[in-house]
Amino acid sequence: MMLHEIPPYYLVPEELAGTHARLVNWARWSRDRPAVVRCYSLEGRYRPELLRGDEEQERRHATMPVDVRDALRVYRAVNVAHGFPARMAFALAAEYVFRMPPEMFSGYMRRHGCPVRHRALAELVNDARYMARNAILRADHKTLADASPVA
Repeated sequence: MMLHEIPPYYLVPEELAGTHARLVNWARWSRDRPAVVRCYSLEGRYRPELLRGDEEQERRHATMPVDVRDALRVYRAVNVAHGFPARMAFALAAEYVFRMPPEMFSGYMRRHGCPVRHRALAELVNDARYMARNAILRADHKTLADASPVA
């Protein structure tokens, strides 16, 4: 039996382990947020509320806890509206939030106006991780500077 080789874009450099953990937390928060523009009854996904006396059942899978405060900091740091490059933001969203396979990744980037070759995925994702690390550190520094009392 041959084991599948892990694609290179899933391998995270050692110096980015902390950033990777924060990006995974942000992605978990992004996936769990309720979408504002959804109409579940029209999409055929409506589920009625449980009434008193109904058997309690868990409708969602148990997920790991999310640090919402940290997820919001990362969201602000990697948001295009706050100056993060769109190409890198789309790469992070495809890798972490949508967890796209490489076959879909290139098409997703092309549809968003940022074409990338299949061979360059690993480099693009790692560059996006480094940029995210720098943006998160900058945002954390700014938050600490704003919170410090002025004497």
